[in-house]
Amino acid sequence: DFAELIEYLGMQPVDVVGQSDGGIIALLLGIHHPGTIDKMAIMGANLNPGPEAVNSWAPEWVRGKLAKVGDLIESGDTREVLKIARKRLRLLLDHPNISPDDLSQIESPVLVMAGDRDIIREEHTVDIYQNLKNAHLCIFPGRTHFMLFTDPELFNSTIERFMVNPFSMPSSQEIMSRW
Repeated sequence: DFAELIEYLGMQPVDVVGQSDGGIIALLLGIHHPGTIDKMAIMGANLNPGPEAVNSWAPEWVRGKLAKVGDLIESGDTREVLKIARKRLRLLLDHPNISPDDLSQIESPVLVMAGDRDIIREEHTVDIYQNLKNAHLCIFPGRTHFMLFTDPELFNSTIERFMVNPFSMPSSQEIMSRW
């Protein structure tokens, strides 16, 4: 849907910023619709719902919330927001299912971000970064999956710096050889 919208609006390529499920969508755009993306910045994205990707406490929390939502629906509560909440909560338990090898198809520069107190395990964030051809990695100290809300200034300034500046992949070895 996003690829079709971008094409319909004649905006491609675009810069994409995605947090959590939005980061997953950005990765999928880069994999399946490479011409639509110029640069992307992702925060707290994952490739799968397994324990190697998601910290163990998060699925437990989701299951508890799902049970409460289910109880409300079973008791006759017909609010549409509950059906939407159930679908959104299930995402963390069942999706996505992206192969690390698929990431090698992404040519666009990617800023891969997470908090060191994120829902997504740090090692998984590093794996995403390491499977991309053109990427920078940023792990924010003392920040969570919700940094977008708790420290929007740092979040936005980091993304702006990445988007505005030309992408490069400097090498410490290259710089050291100049000394």
